[in-house]
Amino acid sequence: NRTIADGARSCSLESAVCIADGYLRKRLTTMSSLRAYAFNLAGPRRALAMKVASLSDPGAGSVFETLTRLLLAGAGLRAPLTQYDVHDQDGTWIGRVDFAWPEARLILECDGFEHHSSRDAFHRDRRRWNALSRAGWAVRVVTWHDLVDDPESVIRLVADHLAGT
Repeated sequence: NRTIADGARSCSLESAVCIADGYLRKRLTTMSSLRAYAFNLAGPRRALAMKVASLSDPGAGSVFETLTRLLLAGAGLRAPLTQYDVHDQDGTWIGRVDFAWPEARLILECDGFEHHSSRDAFHRDRRRWNALSRAGWAVRVVTWHDLVDDPESVIRLVADHLAGT
């Protein structure tokens, strides 16, 4: 937790949250431990560490997902559920998605090129997206290029759907 707090002092808020999410993902810390450590700090370090703890999510599957989540939060959009398990109407598991807004039946996937290292992986993803659509979910996809080069398009992708619910 000290590494995370030190990172929060010496790098951007986004980088510090990425570090914290990485520690949480690898189970090197817990949310309760992270919050307790931040709460017990003194001075300006405490406020920054508390901010990092409040923005961290153990469900973040990657830096890509963390940065996407922070972008959406910074735009004032309601927080999604992370690593959400989706089932069809019969209760059959369809898959786990990066972000979901169940009340809006919206899914956002962070789709990296390296994830589709084979034709089989590419086709499995498409079949899963089709199953999600058949189950009544709107599936939206964001790429690293979208996030870095056109973050406004990522915000609009989610905001437009949420505005209709």
